[in-house]
Amino acid sequence: PVHSVAIAGVPGQTFINGFLSDAFEDFEAGVELIRDEIRSLLTAMPGCHPILYYEDLALGDSVYVEAIAREVADGFLCEPVTTSSPSEFATLISSEPWDLIIAAHQAGSAGAELPFDAPLAAYVCGGGKAIISDWRTSSSGAATTLACSGTAFDGQTNWTKMTSTSELFTGQLQMQNPGWSVFSVGLTTNAVVFATNELLIPEEHDVATNSLGLPIEAEGLLTFVEDFMHQSSRGLYHPSWGLEFAWDTPGASFTETLSEDEEGFDALHWQVLSCRILQLHNDELNPADQTQDLHVRLVDVDGDAAQVALSDALQGPLRYAVEPYSVDWKSVFETYRLPLAGFVQANPALTLRHLAAIEFVCDITDTGRLIIDDIEFASRKPPLGDLNCDGSVSFFDIGPFMLALSHPAAYAEEYPDCDILRADCNGDGLVNFFDIDPFVELIVE
Repeated sequence: PVHSVAIAGVPGQTFINGFLSDAFEDFEAGVELIRDEIRSLLTAMPGCHPILYYEDLALGDSVYVEAIAREVADGFLCEPVTTSSPSEFATLISSEPWDLIIAAHQAGSAGAELPFDAPLAAYVCGGGKAIISDWRTSSSGAATTLACSGTAFDGQTNWTKMTSTSELFTGQLQMQNPGWSVFSVGLTTNAVVFATNELLIPEEHDVATNSLGLPIEAEGLLTFVEDFMHQSSRGLYHPSWGLEFAWDTPGASFTETLSEDEEGFDALHWQVLSCRILQLHNDELNPADQTQDLHVRLVDVDGDAAQVALSDALQGPLRYAVEPYSVDWKSVFETYRLPLAGFVQANPALTLRHLAAIEFVCDITDTGRLIIDDIEFASRKPPLGDLNCDGSVSFFDIGPFMLALSHPAAYAEEYPDCDILRADCNGDGLVNFFDIDPFVELIVE
């Protein structure tokens, strides 16, 4: 494996992150990493901290957004001043004595020069506290911003594992397909190294099968092709793959097979179905007055199905791809995280422990062309059934399980280090008597 620097900076002043916000395989781990960075920079400063946050609109559901929201809820941060405009960000940098500026940028090209580069560089060089993520490996403006933290881009992209070399976090964080529009860049450094990363060279895939080696089936689509696999001319390596599909009649679909045996695929231990969706700019199938929406459907081995819409996610339907900064193909890019509990609530007969397929049904918007990538189950639940937290599921968990169902407060008091979601054995996001049968299954196993 080839290693590089993932996070560098000046202790107490800056973190330069060699990743962007949607790259974490474990979303919660990414959120906690950013929270640790925020608190390590501001821990000696009392009170509610005013911060400025810049995130361009390509980033989607961000660990930065969630980390900031949690720190605001805890009273550690004031409600942030947030902007997605490069020019407004440039003006805001010098408008207040910010306790912290967070800049998460990915739009445009690798060589783009942006209006906030000079004021952000001046802020950092003047000792201002900042957390910066960027990917513009050939931009002199971006390089100037990083220089006062003793680092620069090393020209490499898409490093997929990150390991701590300090006390910032413990162990290793895995990133999921830091590719087309979400990058993990390598850094050179004369500063403190907080984490290193490791390059993963991909295997190529056949469009007819998924990463499980099982069939992908398409019906009623205009196009259904593999895309953005490997663009060596741009130095991009994609450890996963994307599918481009288009439709001009409602009802077109494609299906990802999860299992071909009677037991199916066990998704009970996961909390969300995650995917990334790219909408191409200026495509006639994606007209300017139209947001894009579709249904995502889970089917179990008994044929029971439940579906939710993309628009049920926090960010709503995929918005129109506005004019890009530079390159013509730049587009809207979103990470969608659909809670599995929403599928079970839509149809309680759905069995998450025995899934057969995921279906994407284009029946809400009349036309569209999208690229979808990283279809996966994410955010692992606490160990299901282990209600006494002894590391195993056994008859000794029956008493704590019944306590969790009947007296949640008493359970929390008696088992303060155990998450009550260990009792959510049917995956509907609730702890109630519907969890009894799947709990018994876990005991028997």
